[in-house]
Amino acid sequence: MGGRNFREFKALYSTLALPQSLGGVWRGRPVGPGWFVKLAGPALAAGGLGGWWGKDFDGQGGIDNLLERGGDLRRTLPGRVQRAGSLLDGKPCLRIEYPKGSRLPWVWVVDELRQVAEGELLGMMVLNISWLPRLAFPFALHASEEVEGQE
Repeated sequence: MGGRNFREFKALYSTLALPQSLGGVWRGRPVGPGWFVKLAGPALAAGGLGGWWGKDFDGQGGIDNLLERGGDLRRTLPGRVQRAGSLLDGKPCLRIEYPKGSRLPWVWVVDELRQVAEGELLGMMVLNISWLPRLAFPFALHASEEVEGQE
C-alpha cells in the first residue's frame, strides 16, 4: 500500500467501506511517500509514541495504542471508537478520539478507519483543529495474532 502520495491515499480512502466489526490486536505502520514514512517514527516519538507498534481494540469501543519497548508491547494513549461521518469526506468510518486530557498533539488528533480487505484497514490520522485545513496522514493496520509481551 506504500509509495502513493497523500492525494492518492485520500482518493483511495474515499472509496472504502466502514469495517463491520473491530476487535483484537492490529499491527500498524505509516504509509505514504517515502519522506513521510521516514519522518513518521521521529514525529511519533516527539508526541510520546516512539516505538508505535499498532492498536488493540477491546471490541467494546475502547482502544489502546501499543508501543514496542525493550521487546515488550506496552499500552498507552487509550481512546474511544465510534461510528461517525468522516472529517475528510462525510462518509461513514470508524473514528477514534482521544480524551481531552491527552498529551499534545493527541488531543487534536482523530484517527479514522476504513476497510481495504479482510484483515486490512486504511487509517487516516486527521488533525482536527478548526483553523487548519484537514491535514490527514495515512497508516495501515493489519490484523495480528495475539501478541506475547503485552503489558
